[in-house]
Amino acid sequence: MATGRPRQFDPETALQQAACLFRRKGYGATSLNDLTEAMGINRPSLYAAFGNKDALFLAVVRRYLAQLDAVSTQAFAAPTAQEAVRQMVHGIIDLVARADAPPACLAQIGLFTAAEASAEVIAELAATRRASQARLTERLTGEWDAPDLRAAAIVALTQGLAGQAYDGTPAAELHRLADLLLEGVFAPLAQ
Repeated sequence: MATGRPRQFDPETALQQAACLFRRKGYGATSLNDLTEAMGINRPSLYAAFGNKDALFLAVVRRYLAQLDAVSTQAFAAPTAQEAVRQMVHGIIDLVARADAPPACLAQIGLFTAAEASAEVIAELAATRRASQARLTERLTGEWDAPDLRAAAIVALTQGLAGQAYDGTPAAELHRLADLLLEGVFAPLAQ
């Protein structure tokens, strides 16, 4: 039984190249021609390895979310919820403002640029955001009042910092801004 030709590219490298392109241009503005050029493959190879553009974007986002999850998991091992959140936020800044990739959060880019994407892409991104907020709420519960409100504030904070990174704010400034904003997240709530 004959087998197909072996792949002439490394799928992991191709995903990294697609991730950089999606980070720089967003989902909607990234064409299949852009992707095949950046990944150094032809359309049949892209379709065979990843499926369509939606499936490729989901593969890129899932890979990115695994990196975010690793940051959160490590941070959430901190002895207090406040320290866990601080470590998580600073870890996210390091991830979205990396020197080796365009500054951006793929989950946020998907939020704002995936209008042309399939319902599956939109639904998965929304489910991911809800799960992240629920995980934060769970980590804050028992140590802080209004953990759901504080978790929502932390999600808004990280999304805002990712937007600042995308606009070119240097990582050092993002870290200082995060410290300032986290003071507000953990301030006593007005009655």
